[in-house]
Amino acid sequence: MAREGSRAWELQQHTGGEQQQVENGSVAGLFIRRGGLLTSMVRAGRGVRQRRVGLLSCWACRYLAHVESSSEVSIGDYVRLEGCRPLSKNKRFTVAEVIRAADK
Repeated sequence: MAREGSRAWELQQHTGGEQQQVENGSVAGLFIRRGGLLTSMVRAGRGVRQRRVGLLSCWACRYLAHVESSSEVSIGDYVRLEGCRPLSKNKRFTVAEVIRAADK
């Protein structure tokens, strides 16, 4: 968890908590779309503050991930992805856990 007032905390507040976390090949992001029965699309946002001007630049990456069971996740959930062997041309991750469920 980032300290209040730090750069990481500002980025987390600006991006709505969707900051990309890359540690040991894992990525956290927002589940945005189901591509097929066992495929999902996850958006991992990231932001960087420029040192001289102080502007915040944000961008997002979209990853295709493998879901073991289709009832496991729903659109709007915040999930953690783990890297795995290539499952298809673009699928390189599996959904490891649901960090925060979507508000219903």
